[in-house]
Amino acid sequence: MQFWLLLVSLGETALSLFLWAVLIPFAPFFLLLLVFRLAVTFLAKLVRPDLIPIYTVTDHLLSVAPSNSHQNMNFSSTWLLKEKLDAMAFRNHFENAFLSTQELKERYINLYCYFVQWCFYIWKKSVAEINLEDRIKEISLSVNSLSDIEEFVGEYTDYHDYGENPNWEILVINNTELKINNTTDENYSPGSILVMKFHHGLCDGYSMIHIIDKLCGTKSPYIVKESTTSFSDKVSYKLFH
Repeated sequence: MQFWLLLVSLGETALSLFLWAVLIPFAPFFLLLLVFRLAVTFLAKLVRPDLIPIYTVTDHLLSVAPSNSHQNMNFSSTWLLKEKLDAMAFRNHFENAFLSTQELKERYINLYCYFVQWCFYIWKKSVAEINLEDRIKEISLSVNSLSDIEEFVGEYTDYHDYGENPNWEILVINNTELKINNTTDENYSPGSILVMKFHHGLCDGYSMIHIIDKLCGTKSPYIVKESTTSFSDKVSYKLFH
């Protein structure tokens, strides 16, 4: 068995070397693109210090157009709250948790950002201040079932009208008609529905968990175990196990 695994590993190595040999002639082109990107980033620091570079590959893939273009890159999180949520109190709580100090502003700079295009690339741009009455809105919605909520949230998540504003919104929805049957409360009626919508280039799933933790004063477990295996150990395991 180990002999066959060794043959498979050698075959994979040979295929990798072949692919590298095929791709090497294109290396100067990719190197030129890298140099151009570095030059544009350096130029932006000189003439457009208001622009924030987007460095990670994932964020590049999720940030493909300026905010005034119709690009659906939103995701949302929906909460059913037992008690009615006072929108003004929630805005104050949100500000204290994320926006109240300069240190918090620097840490949560993505909450201030929207996307612009300059010199062929997409950049983040920060607004000076956030109008929480515009970003956290209180609305009324008549829904009779969870499917009504799902349909509304789906349409709301697809809707893109940020403009030159931070690319996120929160809805505090007043609702008195929805009834939910579960094992603990018969005909449970949510006091409010909270819908949080973010551009995926600014926020991901773990960021959302962090936001929820900060708002609720909880601490969620980090469920993905980080790998501590060295590269040489991985190679040895692949070749001999």
